[in-house]
Formats: sequence, structure tokens, C-alpha cells
Amino acid sequence: MAGTPEVIDYEANSVRYGEDVFKESCFFDLREERFNCLSPGTVGYLKREGYLPREAEVFVPTEPIVTSSWTSPGWFCINEVAFKTGFRIPSPQIYEDTIRALGVSPNQLMPSCWKLLYGISRTCETYNIPLTVHDIMNNYYARWYGKGRLIFRIRNNSPHLFYNLDSVDDQTWHDKFMFIKKSSLGEAGAFIPDFLSERGIFCNFCFVFDFSPCFL
Repeated sequence: MAGTPEVIDYEANSVRYGEDVFKESCFFDLREERFNCLSPGTVGYLKREGYLPREAEVFVPTEPIVTSSWTSPGWFCINEVAFKTGFRIPSPQIYEDTIRALGVSPNQLMPSCWKLLYGISRTCETYNIPLTVHDIMNNYYARWYGKGRLIFRIRNNSPHLFYNLDSVDDQTWHDKFMFIKKSSLGEAGAFIPDFLSERGIFCNFCFVFDFSPCFL
């Protein structure tokens, strides 16, 4: 199929790592996921509404053999739920900085991560407060959730920045995904990894942060 990336099966290694990077390690394996059930028409909607650039080259798998755990150089996988919670490309700086720091593919982030990042970005825009990834990790820590996904958890004695982060309206969100060609996004896609991470590169930060709006 023209414009379809050459997918490469990702052979995950069942290796446990210590707690030097994340609070909890995991056996990495997203290959248990079912095949994609995202409607190809969703891409057109995202482009019309400004969530994706019109020139973005997007591949929506229609065959069960292509799951979100497959990788292809130059392409990254992202779930529809990211856009449903406010993510756009080009994205606010807080998204770029956090994804760079975590060193994981976008489809490895749980919905609550996207909601937290959206809340932070809205706070920055609305109140003109320059919050950073360091501020996020003063109140939250990153940990593996299930097999190969990442979630933020509140630190002990830290205030909740936003409420209802873990609520998910669509329980089939993990089965709705697409692949986007990084080069078609220009500089807007340069920060997004096109690989699945088994470990990530994030280190815990400890900075003072006492701002706690709760509007989500």
C-alpha cells in the first residue's frame, strides 16, 4: 500500500530493571493488544479541527497483524485518546519537554498522563505561569503500569494538581491508534521517539512547587 510504513516486529526483552529510573519496573510487552479499531475517518476530523497539520502523513492499520507495539523507523504510534484530552501538533512546550525527559513513545502514556499535561499547559496559558517538567515531578513520580505503559502517581504528602485524572470514558482507548510519519511534521515532530522504550531515561527531580489548581 502506498504510503504505508514497513512495520518491524518489536521483540521485547523480559528484563526487570531496578528502581533507579522509575518507582516500579515492568515486563515490557504490548503485543497482547488487540488490533486497531480506529476509524480512518478520524484522521480527517483531527486535521480539520486543527489537532494535526494537514500535511501530516498518517497510517491507520486495518489488518490485525499491525498492533501498536510494532515499530517502523521514522514513524511513531499515538492513541486517539491523546487528542481527545487536548494534545495537538505542534504542541505546547510542556508536552515536548516531558516526552523528551521520559524517553518513551507517545502510545506508552496512559490517558491520565495526557490529562495531566493538558492541565499543566492550560494553566501555563491561562495564568501565565511557566511550569516545567521539573515542577510536575515534584508532585508526581513516573512508574510503569501494566505491561509497557507509563503512569504518573502522586508523591506522598504532595497536593493533587488536578482531580479525576484516572477516569477514562472510553475503555477501548488502547485499541484506537495511528502511526504518524515524523518527517511530515517538520520540527514539530522532532522530539517524538519512534521506538518503544523498555526503561525510559527519566530521573526524579526535586524542586519547590506549591501551585495546585484543580479544574479537571
